[in-house]
Amino acid sequence: MKTHETMKTNTNYDATGRLGRGAQRAARAMVVLVVATVAGCEVANPGLVEDKFLNEAVAHEALVRGAASSLAIAVNNLFLDTGHAAREILPSGQSGPGGVGPVRGAGHFTVESESDLFVWWEAAQGARWIAENALERFADSENEAPTKENQVQAYLWAGYANERLGENWCESVFDGGPKGPNSAYFERAETHFTNALALASGEQMTAAYAGRAQARMWLDKWSGAASDAAQVPIDFVYDPPADDIGNRAGSALRTGNVFVFGNRNQPYRAQTIHHTWFYDYYLETGDPRSSWGDDPDFPFGTQSLPGYPGGTVPWSYTTKYVSLLDPFRLSTGREMVLLRAEALLVAGDWAAAMTLINDVRTASSRPSPRVGEATESLLSHTTSLHAGGSALVAWHVTSSEDAWTALKRERAIEMWLEGRRMGD
Repeated sequence: MKTHETMKTNTNYDATGRLGRGAQRAARAMVVLVVATVAGCEVANPGLVEDKFLNEAVAHEALVRGAASSLAIAVNNLFLDTGHAAREILPSGQSGPGGVGPVRGAGHFTVESESDLFVWWEAAQGARWIAENALERFADSENEAPTKENQVQAYLWAGYANERLGENWCESVFDGGPKGPNSAYFERAETHFTNALALASGEQMTAAYAGRAQARMWLDKWSGAASDAAQVPIDFVYDPPADDIGNRAGSALRTGNVFVFGNRNQPYRAQTIHHTWFYDYYLETGDPRSSWGDDPDFPFGTQSLPGYPGGTVPWSYTTKYVSLLDPFRLSTGREMVLLRAEALLVAGDWAAAMTLINDVRTASSRPSPRVGEATESLLSHTTSLHAGGSALVAWHVTSSEDAWTALKRERAIEMWLEGRRMGD
């Protein structure tokens, strides 16, 4: 799509100097924090430390956590920008904290609107760089050996960072190298996940299978993708870490949930579900995966939207997320079932594909809105849900073309507001 193609302009930046120094500064700062925590005392931050100290075992966890933090920053805010472009949400006119401004709110990625987009590009590349740099250090026999936990986690963050870069940017670049196809990200991700599987167990192994299935799907390796996806239980969920440190500090939100930050009426009401496909769909079906609420005491967004009739936009908000600490999913077992269905569609077996698609749609374990658990304490407005339907019924189709439509629709519902629509 055109909005996806224009987003590639971010790849023209030379990331070598800024990314390398920035990532190392972040990692070194985290080393100081980890050492201080282990020592159990307060110390003054001495600033930068020598690079060689990052090869010591005490620094390994800091490197891994640094990659995770950069990935969370990137995907958290990409979800906001791509959500507007894909019309998963509509701007209410808020251009300050929690909002995106009129140009990006209209779904345009231009040179003039790229200052924030470059930050998300830098954060995603930073996550990739820190994780891959950590793996290089771990592989050096002259350095202290990492724990298996840290080594596997570094592979996972490197894999998911590459995978998300490929989904959101049409061209690749690595550490100041030449511009290449975005398939290079998925090839890199596949390798990282494969390496993780050689060492992983438990949740990390399942996360590696799910990540590799995503990458192989993009590489048209459908047999391998479906095989990997079959290793993931339907109730599996893998999240990046989330926190609200940036919000507590009064600065720009970094890893706290950006949708909650912009729509908890303290004081921002930055987006709305009105005028999106999901607004009407939820009214018609009551599908909890697309749930939203509104507040009669606050019927409009925080600011006016130029060009919108009357200026003020009706305000509704997603109830998929209710806490600043609610993370975004990187992979789920439900997505894996849909991936297996897509592999069957590619092979021409649309009837078998529809069985899997409807298994996801009608599953009794589908997520329920979390309103009521944390909303009263985290959102100042009244929660008012609007569900007009009963239990979800299966999609009924009679052709391959209709089955493809059902798959695309179900992916849109299942992964609503998760930053996956640009790739799709």
